[in-house]
Amino acid sequence: MTVGVAAKTVQGPAIVLMTDRQFGIGEDELKTEEPVGKVFSAANGWVAAYAGDPTFSESVIAWAGTKWNEIPEGERPTFQIGMMKHFHRAYLDQFEDAVDRNVLRPRLLNMDIWREQIIKTGFDPALRSEIETEFALYERDHGCELLLCGFDPRGNAHIVTVGLHEQQHEHEWAAIGTGGDIARGRLVWQKTHQYGSLARTVYEVFEAASHASMNPSVGENIDAVLLLKDRALDVQNGMMELMRQVVRYRAQTPFTNSIRYEDKTVDPPPSDWQSQLMTWANGVADYPSNTDASS
Repeated sequence: MTVGVAAKTVQGPAIVLMTDRQFGIGEDELKTEEPVGKVFSAANGWVAAYAGDPTFSESVIAWAGTKWNEIPEGERPTFQIGMMKHFHRAYLDQFEDAVDRNVLRPRLLNMDIWREQIIKTGFDPALRSEIETEFALYERDHGCELLLCGFDPRGNAHIVTVGLHEQQHEHEWAAIGTGGDIARGRLVWQKTHQYGSLARTVYEVFEAASHASMNPSVGENIDAVLLLKDRALDVQNGMMELMRQVVRYRAQTPFTNSIRYEDKTVDPPPSDWQSQLMTWANGVADYPSNTDASS
């Protein structure tokens, strides 16, 4: 449960990454928001956000960092495909370890015995079916999606997504989690692309994450991180509140006489909200000299 949204812009270049803060606890999924968010520093200076089980997700991110440090410096992957494969291997390692502990050992088995028994004829088909079902349930209940953002040695921005069965190098933006479909739909509708300005990209990612909160498994409070080649910084609270005002007031309907009752008490955003957002964005990231990202 959650949503994570990321989009690139040539202004900087930069990557805008946002997640909600909602977590589910227990089988009945008591919903809560925690002070520790879902965005973490990862291997090679990349940043990872997750959707899914917090314990398992964080173990994958930590294990990817551990394995990264074990690789000789000149052999470490630095480009996007190598990073994607590195995190996918870390995911597979942690998933195998988890199902070994939680599914196989209670049955007096381990992963080595399981592999041997799978290829043997006469293996109890009922037990095999039971264990494979448990594997699938563990994946459903404790698996995760990772949204990874970073820069290659040439300074190009990259976004990749990683799950148990898939790994994808995304083109311009990506969304994960139970609210991912809603966020992706909004990004498509807005025609979000990497040649938009940083101000526009930040707003459109925020709006996509806000729309995703229509899913009850997604929280309304959003963490926002701006990634540049040499640093990462949080989007200022003032800018977040400014965008929240705009979304609540303007992202409903163009028919002014049809404003819903619950929205009539919402204060309009400042008339210069675009200028405020662009002034902030232009202060943290420069335009590239060979393109125009002014809109």
